[in-house]
Amino acid sequence: MTITPDQEPAATQLSVLEPDVLPYDDTALCPICSQRVDDIGTPAVPVEFLADPAAVDGDQAPVYAYVCGRHRGRDVVLPLPMALAPDVAVGLSARVEGETRPVAVPEPEVHR
Repeated sequence: MTITPDQEPAATQLSVLEPDVLPYDDTALCPICSQRVDDIGTPAVPVEFLADPAAVDGDQAPVYAYVCGRHRGRDVVLPLPMALAPDVAVGLSARVEGETRPVAVPEPEVHR
């Protein structure tokens, strides 16, 4: 196979999914591979996921979320339930798996 410099790399797909959270200890699992996810970060997701895209600047918004890195060619972002989010988070309505629910966003990112 020959790869020429003018070929663009394949785009990584983004999946924003509801994490499976165990009720007895708040352990979060990836809904695709059922593996435990522990690291919480603030990955950027397109503002189209938000019910009100104008609530943040730009075309992406950081959300407090787990990220499952076990899926080749796909970023799997699992927004934290608000009950597990840091105290400095602000809840914004977003569409996750066809349902509207609050996602935790760092407070400085939100227009009030």
